Amino acid sequence: MSRMIVKIYYENNILDDKCLCLDEVHIWIIRWNSISYLVSQYWNIIEDDEKSELLRYKNIEDCMRSLTGKILSRKLLSNYLGTSIQNIRIVKGKYGKPYMHSIQGYDEIRFSISHSNEFVVLAFTEFGSIGVDIEENKEFPQILRKLSNSEINEQTVLSNEDKFQNKIFYDEWTAKEAYVKALGLGLQKDLRTICIQGDKVFECGELMRSWKIISVNAVRGYSLSVAVNIKKKN
Repeated sequence: MSRMIVKIYYENNILDDKCLCLDEVHIWIIRWNSISYLVSQYWNIIEDDEKSELLRYKNIEDCMRSLTGKILSRKLLSNYLGTSIQNIRIVKGKYGKPYMHSIQGYDEIRFSISHSNEFVVLAFTEFGSIGVDIEENKEFPQILRKLSNSEINEQTVLSNEDKFQNKIFYDEWTAKEAYVKALGLGLQKDLRTICIQGDKVFECGELMRSWKIISVNAVRGYSLSVAVNIKKKN
């Protein structure tokens, strides 16, 4: 496999023409409240069932985060493919993972969306499956029960005041979440069977050789990870 190139973009790059090359992973880090103009402009491209889903949110900020991800995924896919945003259709897999509906004559681009507080993050590639997850580094993790036994042992020294250890926890957590999202299995996957070591993924002690974890330290106070299947499509 040739070297993977990771590129990071922000909201000021949204209207720029970008080319997604074969060996690249593009990560977009967007403050959703900074692009409200784009959300208003493209509200009409959202499918009726998606609108119904959005209107069920009780918190307006949750609604806006989800809506921003839906619109940005279409907008950026249309930019990459050089086609109208009207031609982009998003479908969901069995467990809710979004996919671009194939368009005859265009390359297939895989993508993933995550959001936390003010940020919406998207990842794109022409490699295999991809997943992204972003989480705020809160004072104390409330999800220790989903860690593997070895990771729980590593967290015994964790304290509310230890921000460094907190960061390590969330880096591992987002890597797991990104991997599961890339698999498209949702809550069906037991996260305790997964262990992250650097950029490698292990399941039940076995190295998943075709997977790579990308840790991104670009947002202060947050952990951001991408999981990508590096076994390229034929």
